[in-house]
Amino acid sequence: MGIEASAAGVVLARELEEEVPMLESLVAPLAVAAAVCLSFATARAGDVVPTDGMVIVEDTTFAPGEYELPNGVSIGSDGVVLDLNGATLIGAGGAASGVTAIGHDGIVIRNGVVRGYYYGVRIEDAIGVSVIDNELSSNWIDPASTAPGAPFLDINVGPNLPDFTNLGGGLYLREVVNASVTGNTLRFQENGIDAYFVAGSVFAGNDGSDNTGWGIHLHGSAGNTIQGNVFDRCTRPGLGDSAGVLLVNGSSGNQILENSFQGGGDGFFIGNENGCPSNDNLIAGNNGSNAGANAFEATFSSGNQFLDNTANGSNYGFWLGYSHSGNTIAGNQIKANNANGIEIEHGQDNTIEANVIVGNGGAGIVLRTDGQVHFPAGQFPCLMLPDQASSSGYTISGNVVQQNFGPGLKLEATTDSLVANNLLAANAGGNAISNGANVTWSVRPAAGTNIVGGPTLGGNYWSDYAGEDIDDDGLGDTQVPFTAGGAIAAPGDPHPLVGNPPVEPFDNPASLCARSWLDLGPNTRQNGQTFQTANGTHFATNGTDLYLLEGSNSTNFDTFDPATGRYVPRAAVPEAVFDGGGLQFGSTVCFATVGIGIDAATGAGKGPKLYGYIPTTNTWLARASTMANGQLAANEAIAFDPTANRIYATIVGTMNGAPGDLRSRLAIYSVASNQWIGTTAPGPFQATAGSEAEWHDGKVYVWRGGFAGGAVNGGDSYLDVYDIASDSWSQTATLQSAGIVPGFRSGAIDVWGVVITADHARGRIYVLGGESNKQVYLFDVATQSWTVLPTAIYDGGWGDGLEYLSASDRLYQIDGRNIGNAV
Repeated sequence: MGIEASAAGVVLARELEEEVPMLESLVAPLAVAAAVCLSFATARAGDVVPTDGMVIVEDTTFAPGEYELPNGVSIGSDGVVLDLNGATLIGAGGAASGVTAIGHDGIVIRNGVVRGYYYGVRIEDAIGVSVIDNELSSNWIDPASTAPGAPFLDINVGPNLPDFTNLGGGLYLREVVNASVTGNTLRFQENGIDAYFVAGSVFAGNDGSDNTGWGIHLHGSAGNTIQGNVFDRCTRPGLGDSAGVLLVNGSSGNQILENSFQGGGDGFFIGNENGCPSNDNLIAGNNGSNAGANAFEATFSSGNQFLDNTANGSNYGFWLGYSHSGNTIAGNQIKANNANGIEIEHGQDNTIEANVIVGNGGAGIVLRTDGQVHFPAGQFPCLMLPDQASSSGYTISGNVVQQNFGPGLKLEATTDSLVANNLLAANAGGNAISNGANVTWSVRPAAGTNIVGGPTLGGNYWSDYAGEDIDDDGLGDTQVPFTAGGAIAAPGDPHPLVGNPPVEPFDNPASLCARSWLDLGPNTRQNGQTFQTANGTHFATNGTDLYLLEGSNSTNFDTFDPATGRYVPRAAVPEAVFDGGGLQFGSTVCFATVGIGIDAATGAGKGPKLYGYIPTTNTWLARASTMANGQLAANEAIAFDPTANRIYATIVGTMNGAPGDLRSRLAIYSVASNQWIGTTAPGPFQATAGSEAEWHDGKVYVWRGGFAGGAVNGGDSYLDVYDIASDSWSQTATLQSAGIVPGFRSGAIDVWGVVITADHARGRIYVLGGESNKQVYLFDVATQSWTVLPTAIYDGGWGDGLEYLSASDRLYQIDGRNIGNAV
């Protein structure tokens, strides 16, 4: 039947070419007879119009066009070359595949578009097949996978079709040997490629990005090469074990080379526990950064080699729980992950060497065990775990572990390991913590260049080692053995390395490098008294004068005299400023908010208050309290629009019964009429204590406040942008997208500290980071990109401020906790 249908398609095509006058009358019969053709290009002699359910038994080239084929087509003989020739096959959902080949060797499927099916292409029980240069996108996707509460995926799912929760997508292979899958696009569906029991095959140059499950999924598949592919952004709400690359159930001896699987749930995932381990894989030269969970994860497996990969900006860089017996993590870049750079629980006999582990939000390396057996061999016989209660047998050498927010190394109950020739520097939680027995922190001294360039191999370089090298061999001779103040168990490091290695800063793009910060000393009043600031502090400027709202639960208000470096008192604010004060110069008046407290029943409190300072008379006036939706509301950050002479204020507190989206709006104040005249459209946020706002060129840039911006990798550090003309919202790029770390609030324990100011002439928005963060970030409006300034003298935090003065072309910073200011 398939051959007859194919021949009929050719006859009809030829009749259309020869009988042009009959075209109009033939279009409808053709649509009924073939039930296929949506658009039809002139066919070459020999081109075939595909029909629904046709079986192809010889080399076939389709006529270009779009064809609705609910049941797809199939290949029914060995050695068939199916050239789709640009044709588009369109399915109707359900369990059908666009092109199916079962039990046939040596086939080729190329050059087509297949969408709207359960799988675009399905091949089973075959040797030597090729799938080349096809668009196999927009096939089955579980609708629930894109919604909040998306299903958690079953990584061990078997090849039982149809499975509408875990499977479906671009390409399905089962029991296939020596396949070549190259140059295909497999996006916007459940999975890109599902490969069951596939061996000796090559997957190269494919794009399987933007799927809600897995980019490529190997189950029981061994000896394959996956090289030069892109499997980015394969994730779903809640992550749910989504991943760019997934290997399970004995997928061993594969080579995963030079791929990108960024922005996934996991980037790369070897998952086991309920199946047999996937061992002895080579994972080299890949980029798994920006994963919601782990850039690279491998559990319950042995002999896997992770070499020269990039694992930045994820939650964890590497997570290798229960990995054992010859796993190697070497030569990788592991930076700015939210938690730990490398973590292995219950692991044994692994090697960690020559990695760069910098700026992670937790520890650089964590090796740990609770001493318990959680996977008894009787219940999990296939895992073949060694002494799973222990953490032992590690070799850790040649690593650069610096500037992590936690300890450099954290070895909990980890025993019988060698830790030598590592650079451990400037880690905020200490350079090492170790309480296990038989951990050796040095090799026997021998000639050889060590990690800090010294002439002798020995122990580790410790940035907190204060001893001396008396005999110039590059090893410390005093204050040994080094125990990091007792943080590492005896015997400690008997031969600490001595040198002057460059402790590199975070690898951020630089901007304005010719500029530098000047320390102007303590905040000092005109009378010589010093003072501190606290919550509620803000700078404001009219372009020439710098005004300071001191906060500190006081009424103090000043201007800064750049000639003397002192603050000149002005008229006191009518009431003391408390948490959340704001200050903004508008036209000829300097406006101030004084706190965020509001009684939800009555509207009483500092939250709705607004005051205006008139410089010419050195007086304050009470302005209209903030109203939104007919009710009093607590304002905080204020931004002045000079075009319309209006103020836009964030709303951080409301009265009972207020609309749920009110804190997602800005309240609008008319300076001319002293009235609150409405609110903006709701934005994609809810403003919280610590919010900030700044007007620039018809837009209001808003920091939403609260505990946002805490991700070290900068993934949640961005500004919401309100366009006044269109009454609409957008967002800037994230710091993460620009490769900038840490985030605005990384390491902060409170919500205050992030401040915004603008250089209108250059189109720049400046953001000062929060507590424990001395970074000032620069957003270039023209390029929509982030860079950074030279590291500031003070961090953000309670009582900080940042303001750009156009008259002097200077950026002023203040941090009251340190009684300091800078310019």
